[in-house]
Amino acid sequence: MVSGAVRSSAQPRLSGRRSGAASPGFPRGNILCLEDVNEPAYALDRALTQLLHSRALDGVAGIVLGSSQGCRPEPLLRDVFRERLTPLGVPVAWELGFGHGPSSLALPLGVPAELEVSTHRTVLTIRGGAA
Repeated sequence: MVSGAVRSSAQPRLSGRRSGAASPGFPRGNILCLEDVNEPAYALDRALTQLLHSRALDGVAGIVLGSSQGCRPEPLLRDVFRERLTPLGVPVAWELGFGHGPSSLALPLGVPAELEVSTHRTVLTIRGGAA
């Protein structure tokens, strides 16, 4: 089990970061929230690779992945996320239900949160509401 108490931050759509891959990274010590819609796996692979090469993901405390509605093929997509994100050595949580879709959860950004990921469970606890 890996856990930590950190402030959450997000760039909700991974493909939306593609053009900004050379920009400064995400704030250090934050939980990064990613989701996307209607993107092929190769495009998400390219976006993640750009972020990794630009070192934009250095210092993130954890990563939570929301929905990937319409992103295909699904098995390849899981492999892409696993191959690109595991080497960061931070907790990564899959399919937490936020993003696009008829039953998506709202995810408050910029508030204290704790992420706990283990082989038996995943818990993202929001510690406060938006200011």
